[in-house]
Amino acid sequence: MPPARKLLRFPVCEVVLLLLFLKCETCARNLDVGENAIDRQNPENLQDDFVGKELTKRAVTEDQAVEREAEPFKDYTGWQMLRIFPPSTSVLDQVLTSLEVDPRVVVLGVFKAQLAIDVALSPTTPLEAVLSPAHQPNLCNLDDKKSFRLKDPISPRKISRQCSDKRSPENETKSLGNGRKDKNSDNFLGWKTVDGFLSPRSARQHNVTQPLSWDDYYRYDSMVLFIQRLANEYSTVEYLEIGKSFEGRPLLALVFALRPAQMVKQYRKSILKNRRLRNRESENPSTEKKRHKRKTNKKKKNTKTFVFIEAGIHAREWISPAMATFLAQQLADAGRKFLRRVTVIVAPMANPDGYEFSHTTDRMWRKNRRETPDSACRGVDLNRNWAKAWGSSGSSGDPCSDTYRGVEAFSEPETQALRDLALAWMEKISLYLSFHSYGNFVLHPWSYSESPSSKERLLKKVAKRIRKHMKRNGYPDFKGGQTGDILYQASGTSEDYMHDAGVQYAYTIELPHYSFILDPENILPVSTAVWRTLVCTIGIVAKKQSVLAFCKKRLVKIQLKNGKTASGWFDKKLPLEEAEQSIMERYNMTEKRRAKDDVKRNLFLSDLK
Repeated sequence: MPPARKLLRFPVCEVVLLLLFLKCETCARNLDVGENAIDRQNPENLQDDFVGKELTKRAVTEDQAVEREAEPFKDYTGWQMLRIFPPSTSVLDQVLTSLEVDPRVVVLGVFKAQLAIDVALSPTTPLEAVLSPAHQPNLCNLDDKKSFRLKDPISPRKISRQCSDKRSPENETKSLGNGRKDKNSDNFLGWKTVDGFLSPRSARQHNVTQPLSWDDYYRYDSMVLFIQRLANEYSTVEYLEIGKSFEGRPLLALVFALRPAQMVKQYRKSILKNRRLRNRESENPSTEKKRHKRKTNKKKKNTKTFVFIEAGIHAREWISPAMATFLAQQLADAGRKFLRRVTVIVAPMANPDGYEFSHTTDRMWRKNRRETPDSACRGVDLNRNWAKAWGSSGSSGDPCSDTYRGVEAFSEPETQALRDLALAWMEKISLYLSFHSYGNFVLHPWSYSESPSSKERLLKKVAKRIRKHMKRNGYPDFKGGQTGDILYQASGTSEDYMHDAGVQYAYTIELPHYSFILDPENILPVSTAVWRTLVCTIGIVAKKQSVLAFCKKRLVKIQLKNGKTASGWFDKKLPLEEAEQSIMERYNMTEKRRAKDDVKRNLFLSDLK
């Protein structure tokens, strides 16, 4: 047949895709990622019209990306990190209120129990300029004094003593009309410059899709590729597209189980069921709580420990999704032996829009990228958008605030997707972990109130064990307690929602160190410590010796000559070389057995012929 006729037989869709590839290399790369996702969900031949729709969606997303990148880059060169020491919780609340809405300052952390606030401030803006006039006279610079650590509460008396020699003569003799000294004159507001606030710009400004190796903070496309490859390479892993972000990026979650495909089906059935329920009934807290209530049928008692992990809900906390993807890799390598007793759901990146924006435009961005009534202020704090205690104290109705809660509970597609994912297995989930940074904390409900949970004793007991295991793995400074008591009141959080829905052990983990801008060399040490702690925590929650036994073991993985990997669980006391040798011997035995089986099968087939 002539070549020209062969060309005429090319499918039209292939010609279109070829032209688009030549026109836009980025679109072609995104199409490849999209096709991998489709292949996993539907192994049949791809329908041409479906591929066309996916390509159109990708093109729209790229146009949105170009529009986003047009926003000016926020340069933090020369900015300083300051730690402010209010004399009381009431003054802390007053100072925080004035700082949160000021565009010249970024609130980095609030530590109620330690009476401290961390802020980033422009070098051209003095601290006095962002404080209310009532607090300006009592400012006291402690840069030449001994460093204050956050490990223990800071004594106001200590601050007063350190600042007493710095007061001016006018302030020293300041008095009221009746001759008594002003009682506020001793309410010093100490502050100190903290080392380590780097001048940040992402090392990966160009969105290049690369395999993850946990040596840097990778872009979202690389995470998507990692998630898809993990599901393709391991029989115990599946991934779900649980929704789309505000800007149209896929929201992905990983399922680690003996039969992950079955769990995918359960999730899809749950989505349809909850959609029908929402169409039939009005949304209110009482019906929602009733729908989420656990079943107590003892005949169908869940024998597995079910864990739900969420990370990356705040954009600037890069260590959180990096650590979550490391956990995902470890869970995949853990194998059927581990997953016979445990099922884990991981949502490693809950806020991809904000995460990308923090790479391209504003390193200190916290929220998602929702358009708000105030065109100058975008974004909703996704950890103030959950239903439990939504709208109460601990969140803001101001779109310009970093803790803006949105127009209603679950107004954001990102929180809706996480909620629906949890609802699919809410009756089974026994442990919920929400990973954030920074501060070295293990926090439990409630966040919205200082009143304790009815499960306070159990929550504290497990939190203490978590801190102990983090200490054993090189991080001794972890503290614990109720979120609303230790840090600050925060309403509409995922931790409170999950606990209220029936998850007995719900925690927020504030990862190690005291900065969002953490050197990438910390990723592997932190992630390894969290992985080892997670294995032991699952055993504690499961209360079964067969699961607790993994706490005394370690997961060892080797690279084979054929490019594949093999792994196994071994006693921690066994030398690493012996463990690796054992894996290799086990693999060789398996290969020999497989070769013998192939020979027998071929002989059997030849006899049949």
